Amino acid sequence: MRYLCKKTGGGMYVSDNKPCEDKPLILSRDKIPFGHWGIITEEAFARLVETEGFDLAVRKVFQKRWDPITTNHIDLTKGTETHLPDKFAGEYTLISALRDQRPAEHKGVVEVIKTITPHDTKKEPPKVFPEIIAGKDYSIVISKDEVRNHDPFSDQPRLETLTNCTVATLINRFPSYGRVIDEVVIRKVRPLIEKELTRISKGINLVTFPTQYYERIEDMPLETLSKMFSSQAVAMQNIERHANRDGIRYMPFDLFFNIGPKVGGSLKWIHSQTYVDLNQDGHGRTMEEILQSFEFQKRHGGCFFCNLKKSNIADFFLYENESVVLYVNPSPQTNFETIFYFKQHMPDILQFPKEQFLAIADVLVRDFKALNGISAVDADRNILIYQRPLGYNSQFHVFGKVVPYEIKGGKERIDNARVAQYNPQNVTDYLQKTGAF
Repeated sequence: MRYLCKKTGGGMYVSDNKPCEDKPLILSRDKIPFGHWGIITEEAFARLVETEGFDLAVRKVFQKRWDPITTNHIDLTKGTETHLPDKFAGEYTLISALRDQRPAEHKGVVEVIKTITPHDTKKEPPKVFPEIIAGKDYSIVISKDEVRNHDPFSDQPRLETLTNCTVATLINRFPSYGRVIDEVVIRKVRPLIEKELTRISKGINLVTFPTQYYERIEDMPLETLSKMFSSQAVAMQNIERHANRDGIRYMPFDLFFNIGPKVGGSLKWIHSQTYVDLNQDGHGRTMEEILQSFEFQKRHGGCFFCNLKKSNIADFFLYENESVVLYVNPSPQTNFETIFYFKQHMPDILQFPKEQFLAIADVLVRDFKALNGISAVDADRNILIYQRPLGYNSQFHVFGKVVPYEIKGGKERIDNARVAQYNPQNVTDYLQKTGAF
């Protein structure tokens, strides 16, 4: 499998790009820092062992640990005793020593925002993405706009200018998963890491961003925001094609935006992320609950979203266009949480046409503008897209949520529950009065 590849030599990269200063166009494998882009080479591991010792070096290898208190075997054959012993559903932790190396542009104490201030266009743009766009820093580009670029299992970071595209999707340089690990490293560390609920973590972390600088969703042109989704879809198609070739059929994937430091955004430059799990060992508890819910719906009258009429959500309805419906979550896990879903019954966004992506861009921009009009809503928010794991055949209808930041107490953290401060019907009234819809 390519994520356990042997050490190979890299060829020269031929393109229209010009070398940056004296840097080679391709960063040689022996120069790749430990774990960057999800790559662990024999040379990088040996350097780490030399400086920190073997035991500490092993601890820095990417790991996935299932929580034995919340994890169960996934039973795909209801009514029988048959289980798939290598598939789990529950809570897990991805351990990555690289996460503290991520560039962070949000500094100091963060105060809760009480009022919405106009976007300050005079702020100096951050330096992380401009260096990559100008071809001055190494990257592995999986898609440019809606066009495939490099192999998602590439171990060749390159200097590649991105000024000829609106949006790019890259391999995250500081990932949570291991992507390409030399076999000699695997042989050394596997006996010390892998147990029943712990394994060397394999997967791909993508970052998608516009090549022009924006800090907020509501500041972006619809076409640009739309291309962020289409670029992710193309990158996912690229990953699926290469992974299938290596025998990987089952791939849970999470697509989300962290907008603001309080919801996990370390960079000011607007960007989205996609986590692709290649361990083929199961998925999280929430996804299992959603999958079971859709299967229950199938046995009892069809799909919830396909059967959902505007009259059913009249008290919570906000907006719709030709392809997407937006409404306030009647059972919010965070105050002012909204839900959007596509009218077309599809399990994921991989095959969506351009019109669908423009439609979701329209909805998100309006939703963010409306939320900005409420003083009680924090400016930091997550956008979460729920999609069926690749390789599953069960019923699923892709949907998403916009979740504003909020401090949560013990009740919210001890179980999947929420004590809501605002009645969702009142929230709907507040948002409708902003004029965003």
